[in-house]
Amino acid sequence: NSFSDEIIALRNQRRPVRIFYSETSAIDKNYYMTEQFDLYESLFFEGFPVGYATEKIIKKQDNNNWDVIVVYKTELVTDAEFDAIQSYLNQGGTVVIDNPTSLSKNEYGKVRNKVLKQGKGKLVLLDTDLTTIKIKDKVLEEISNALPEIVLDESNGSAYKGCTWRVVKNPKGGFLMNILNIGKNAASLEISMKNGQKANATDMLTGQVLGSKFELKSNGVLLLEVK
Repeated sequence: NSFSDEIIALRNQRRPVRIFYSETSAIDKNYYMTEQFDLYESLFFEGFPVGYATEKIIKKQDNNNWDVIVVYKTELVTDAEFDAIQSYLNQGGTVVIDNPTSLSKNEYGKVRNKVLKQGKGKLVLLDTDLTTIKIKDKVLEEISNALPEIVLDESNGSAYKGCTWRVVKNPKGGFLMNILNIGKNAASLEISMKNGQKANATDMLTGQVLGSKFELKSNGVLLLEVK
């Protein structure tokens, strides 16, 4: 309760990446959400929350609330869903498509004659054989200006990241940072500023100065003030 304002600020952090969700593909494909999880997980540990975009969200919400829509393993969409993405492009949005088969068929599985046009926006069509990690890297390139001002490097003895983290500006100066270790191993962490400057962290819950290098045990939680 003592840090409720800080927690709400972190909770309300902007979601720069939206993964396109198609109700059509969700109905017609047995493993649609399982496939979507791979991309969601790869982006989940990059310092920002990931959101979703549906046909209605694109039409009804302010498109400035995000920077890019990613279409991933979504072959089947209705004409209305396809037109919503095209409208977003026409207004200057950025769309990243994982491979040419996405958006290629209608709800009945018939090949769509129309293809997306770049319009006033930016259309990024990736190669068929790219891995999920490669797709993630391409997405991060598109939102480089929206990435957190703090960089977190993690070493936990495995090939996978275990710490999810969020960063927002502190009204008092510097930044607020929340780190959760949801991995099974303890993590050795190092923070730095994106501009190359050294970062200095203080644990807001204990008042302990941690500096730029510290460890976080499995299931550990940190709320930091970073300067």
